Amino acid sequence: MQKSLDQAKKPAATTDATDVALAEGAKVDRETVDALAKELVQKAKSKKSKKGKKRVAVQSVADPERDLSEALLYVSAWKAGGVAAGWKFNKVKQMWLLQHLYAHDSIPDDRFADIVEYIAGLQGAAKTRTFEQAKGFWDQGAGSSSSDSSSDSDSSDSDSSDSENEADDKEIEAAPKKPKPETKEQRRWKVARAAAVMRALG
Repeated sequence: MQKSLDQAKKPAATTDATDVALAEGAKVDRETVDALAKELVQKAKSKKSKKGKKRVAVQSVADPERDLSEALLYVSAWKAGGVAAGWKFNKVKQMWLLQHLYAHDSIPDDRFADIVEYIAGLQGAAKTRTFEQAKGFWDQGAGSSSSDSSSDSDSSDSDSSDSENEADDKEIEAAPKKPKPETKEQRRWKVARAAAVMRALG
């Protein structure tokens, strides 16, 4: 019976220095407790931040070629037979497709027909947004076709003074860089894609 009482008086093994000091009967002042508490909190935060950094690093890496190939495989699996062929709806891939419908360097023309076929099955808000976007490109193309001829005939005056040219140069440097304007061919290409999307969506 004596042994069981002695064993009960012994402190359990702990990793916290405060618990060990208290178990041994030492006096621990308030500053030591606060310092140890801060240390534990910092350790916990550093573990969490390391985990968070790893996740962010993985998510921030984007590979346009990989995204394109995954999206095209997604549509190919859908076309091959849908759910019966192992295809499963993926919102991220669908969003990528919808966001890159009109990008010249994204979806190749030879695969666009398959994507339009896929788009024909859209429902709800995705269908509405896609139709409105296509209508917007269509309207821009219809409105800009009449202004194309006038913009090509515009010419700049060569009689401007040097001080005006310097002021223009400063404005150009200060202005944020804009993307290159679309050519007529690129605009026609977008309008043709928009027409195909609008036909598919009804």
